[in-house]
Amino acid sequence: MKDIYRLQRGVALPGQGDSHSWGHLNIFVDHATMEVSGVTAGRVRINVGHSNPLHVHDNCDEIIVLLTGEIDQVVGEASVRMSPGDVVVIPARIPHHARSIGAVDADMIITYNSDDRLYRLVE
Repeated sequence: MKDIYRLQRGVALPGQGDSHSWGHLNIFVDHATMEVSGVTAGRVRINVGHSNPLHVHDNCDEIIVLLTGEIDQVVGEASVRMSPGDVVVIPARIPHHARSIGAVDADMIITYNSDDRLYRLVE
């Protein structure tokens, strides 16, 4: 019988993906990486004292699960402090970004309800 699942080993480990001045972004599940439909998943690290850019996803909601560190998560006009284990849902088209404010880098899992998430910087 043909396997009905897909497995890629090690793709979600720290250090995989793209480095940025503020931290690290690794999209490890989407249509391009694993030929899935309807979902994108990744891991983000924001270095202590840094912030990812203010941005929007025009075609999907985002779910952020904070694993380590602490962040100030800005969503539209609101700001909320998040600690490990906290989850936030950010609707499509709402500007957002996070600043790592804890003693250690903020490490989080991100998911989207699209297999081809759009990303646009907000000026």
